[in-house]
Amino acid sequence: MSDPRKAPDLSIIIISWNSREFLRRCLESIHPDGLGLEIILVDNASEDGTAEMVRRNYPGVKLVRNKQNIGMPARNQGLGMAKGDFLLLLDADTIVCPGSLRRLVEYLRSRKDVGLAAARLVDEEGNLQYTCHKFPTLISKLLRRYRFGWAERFLREAEFRDWDHGSIREVDYVTGACQMMRRDAYEKVGPIDSRIFYGPEDVDYCLRVWQAGYKVAYNPEAVIIHAERRVTAKSWFKKTTFEHVKGLAYYFFKHRYLFSRHKIYRTIPFYSPRAQE
Repeated sequence: MSDPRKAPDLSIIIISWNSREFLRRCLESIHPDGLGLEIILVDNASEDGTAEMVRRNYPGVKLVRNKQNIGMPARNQGLGMAKGDFLLLLDADTIVCPGSLRRLVEYLRSRKDVGLAAARLVDEEGNLQYTCHKFPTLISKLLRRYRFGWAERFLREAEFRDWDHGSIREVDYVTGACQMMRRDAYEKVGPIDSRIFYGPEDVDYCLRVWQAGYKVAYNPEAVIIHAERRVTAKSWFKKTTFEHVKGLAYYFFKHRYLFSRHKIYRTIPFYSPRAQE
């Protein structure tokens, strides 16, 4: 943990909802690596004893308990409390590999133009998860639900699947399981959009980072194991699926596009990956 007399190097913000055992593994995997750390957990009204487990076993974690599940905007509660020079949004179903936090911090320290950076995410067998994407369109979102034939070929480009993910690269957006921000970028961009309960809040935030004059980058030198518990994966009729669809509708309405990314790229001051279109 940090020296209480000075601001920590890194604040880690985690939200949880009925994820006690995943969260236990996550907290066990976090080591300072020479950094001053603070960990903030915002619990969205879990009913599995998550908060009690954290209070009993991890007294150094700053715990916020919500009376109801407010979704991804709970991250704003942690961000508002955070004192670190760098801010990490981390999913509860992750395991941090040794040295990864330091590598991301050092990268952001060396790159003042990068406002948000993400690690390489792998599953528990070490298989790469495709977490870098081009900004979504209505077509790409529909095709992700129905992956067949030419749809799969279309998505390979949108999801950078023909790239080996072995080098640092600027990308449109990275998924929200692991996003580290510079404090100055956060202060310029502001909090996560509280109108998105669950879904494209990570896309929206990366787009706003670009629009604020910073870059978004993927750094595979840092590695995070991610169980990827997709809460919308099983059914179109779950509440979370409804919230995800509602969030997408709001995102497209907010940014005034549906079918073409070019309109979005024109809102970004110095966007370079658009040459990949």
